[in-house]
Amino acid sequence: MLPSEAELGSIQKLYDHYKDRVEFYIITNEDREPVEKFMQKKGFTFPVTYSIVGNPMPVDGSNPPQSYLLDREGNIVVQKEGVADWDNDGLKVIIDKLLVK
Repeated sequence: MLPSEAELGSIQKLYDHYKDRVEFYIITNEDREPVEKFMQKKGFTFPVTYSIVGNPMPVDGSNPPQSYLLDREGNIVVQKEGVADWDNDGLKVIIDKLLVK
C-alpha cells in the first residue's frame, strides 16, 4: 500500500464518521480520469475537487501532500505536511469541539 493510499483510507474513515456534519474538500492537481478510476477501485467515496491550473489555491499547495482542518471562519486549526493519519481520537475531539461552536 502506498503511503498516500493509507492516508486516503484514514480520510475515508473520517468522512464516513462526519460526512453529514463536516464539509470535506480533497483537492488534487492530478487528472480526473485516473483519480476517479483509483477512487472507484479502492471504494473511496469522499468528494474530490480538481484544481484548475493557473487559479490560486486557497492554501499552500506547493509541497504536497499538505492537509488542513479549517474552522467555520476558514482559520487553519490543524496543518499536516506529508502523509497523516486523519482517523484518530485526538482529531475527532478537535472536530467535535468545533461542531459545538
